[in-house]
Parts: sequence; C-alpha cells; structure tokens
Amino acid sequence: MKIMGNKFVIGIINFKGNYSEKEIFSNEQNQIKRAIIENGCVPQVIYTRLCEVFTSQKIDIKYKGNQLPAMDYMIPRVTASDISIESDLIALRALCSIGVPVLNDYDVYVKAKSKLISTQIFGAEGIPQPRSAVIRSPENIDDMIDYLGGFPIIVKSGYGSLGDGVVIMESRRSLVSMLEMINGSIDIRSLLFQEFIKEAEGKDKRLIVIGDKVIGAMERSSKPGDFRSNLGAGGDGSVVDPTDLETEIAIKTVKSIGADIAGVDLIQSDRGPLVLEVNANVGFSGFSKYTGIDVADLMVKFVINRLDSPKM
Repeated sequence: MKIMGNKFVIGIINFKGNYSEKEIFSNEQNQIKRAIIENGCVPQVIYTRLCEVFTSQKIDIKYKGNQLPAMDYMIPRVTASDISIESDLIALRALCSIGVPVLNDYDVYVKAKSKLISTQIFGAEGIPQPRSAVIRSPENIDDMIDYLGGFPIIVKSGYGSLGDGVVIMESRRSLVSMLEMINGSIDIRSLLFQEFIKEAEGKDKRLIVIGDKVIGAMERSSKPGDFRSNLGAGGDGSVVDPTDLETEIAIKTVKSIGADIAGVDLIQSDRGPLVLEVNANVGFSGFSKYTGIDVADLMVKFVINRLDSPKM
C-alpha cells in the first residue's frame, strides 16, 4: 500500500525530541530523513511525547489530539533509559499492536536494551560470549568471582550504551566497597558481572547486520588509560573485513533477538570471537565515517524492499 499517491510514507519515531517540531534532528535522524527522500518516499516524523494511547477493547493512538498520521512503515530511533524503558517505549508497543510495520519491534528493543536478558538469550542459543553472572546478594560474590575466573571483573549496568555504566574491578576489596557504596540505590540484581578478556587489548569490532547480511565492520580501539573501545567513550575506529566466523556469529546474534537491523560488538579471545552486546538502536554516524558505508540508505532500502514484497 502506498498511502501518499505513488510514494511510500516512512515514519521516524523520535523518542528524545521536545514539543517543538522545529527541533534540529540528530545527525543520524537527518541521514535517515535524507535517505527516505532520496529513495522517492515521504518522511513522517512522530514525536512520542506528543502521542497519547487509549485502550479499551482496542488500542487507539492520538497524535497532537488528532488521529495518528497514516504511514506505511516506521523506523524508531529509541533513546529509552534504564529507568523508563516501559514508559518511553509505550508508543512503539502500541504501534506494533495496531499493525503498523516497524523496523525492529518492541520486543526486539526490550531484549537488546537489557544486557541481563540478551546474555541469557545468547547462552540459550549457544552464541559465544564472555562468562557472565547475575547474583541476588553480595553474599554470593565468591561463587561469582570463581565462575568468572578471578579479577579483573567487568561490572555493567543492566542497561546503558556508548560505554556508560561499565566499570572494571581489580580486586575483591574494591568490588565489595563498590557494592557497599551502591547498596540501597542500585539493586545488585540489575548488574551484570563479566570476565575481563585481557587478550582483547582494548579492541573490539562493530559489525552491522541488516536482514541476513553483514553490511560492513569496523575495529574500535580504546583511548590510553581506558578499557572501553566505544567511540562515545573516546575510542578510535578503522575499517576492517570481518572473518567468516565473525560474520556467522553476528548474523546468528541478530536473529536470536528477532531484529531486522542491529549492531553486534565482538572481541577477540583465546576462545575465538565473543559477543559483547547487540544494539538494536545501532548508532551509525561513526561507522559510516570510518567505513564509508551509507547505513541510512541501506536501512531505508531494506524497508522499501519489504514494502514492495508480495508478503506485505
């Protein structure tokens, strides 16, 4: 179906915008909007803060007090925080419920956003990853330390991205001190503990998967004195060719959470490539800068191909 004459209307769900439609889009949102126009479609921006959801025996979404504009497909740019993931994603959940096709649906974002959930999925699917643990009480830390192979140990917030909410603990004393400090403000059950992969030497690879294809890869290196390689944490990047095994693992990882598009972060270990995390709301500005790949264009083309397919 083409809502606007012979052109598809592709929506961009803006989760972070304020109440003014004059707000300047982020660089990535601008790239998506540009790609939609260049591919002969019409962009429609939806600010979730201006959406209201009404439910009885059906779900109805109002936008600025009126009916939600008709769209053929939606591309979310989710910025949900660890505190308000349910409320921030309520509009996306409603859109999925009323049948609007979405690039990565609600369930995908919830699985990818929670490291606690995604690591369990990887384990169930046999996807290689660093040894990980979730404990219920500080009384269980010795079992956790033994399982992870001793120190250093990486401690991650159950949510978070861009390298935020990640620290390294060098000793049992420092770990106990941290847990005592956060006691009462952060539930220990919301933390993910992982083994430190020394041989990775502060490097990882980001592969972006669209559909069932890896479109490219970049290597990221941490800045001096830091162990995080995220570009948002000050890391540097360079284009690389992924190995066949890395490609296979990345595609399997994305399929494990049911995503259409995602970024997969891999580190090299003595056991081979390991998955650090999967990002369903993959940032691509730095990736495009280092690889020269127009991710926004490929994303939009993927949507158009879906709309043009007989199954749609």
